[in-house]
Amino acid sequence: MVVSDIVLDKPLPKDPKDDANLYAACIAGALRRAEYLRAIGAAGFEAIEILSEKGHDGGKAGGDPITGPVGGRLKGVASSITVFARKPRRFR
Repeated sequence: MVVSDIVLDKPLPKDPKDDANLYAACIAGALRRAEYLRAIGAAGFEAIEILSEKGHDGGKAGGDPITGPVGGRLKGVASSITVFARKPRRFR
């Protein structure tokens, strides 16, 4: 399996966490990185590897109508990651 998703690198401040627009933008509802990777393992996958990651620079969010109002508060909070994992042979 290869999947790309947004994860939190640190806790999201309360106001952005309750923002419906940020929830729709997949930031407010994102899991913390470690929790996300544990969930993949709990689903029976192994050899979990982060193939790529890009931190979300909240400072550049000002022009975005969804993240703009809280852009500065999002700096360093979230990353987009691409993860590889595979099921053990007994499940293939």
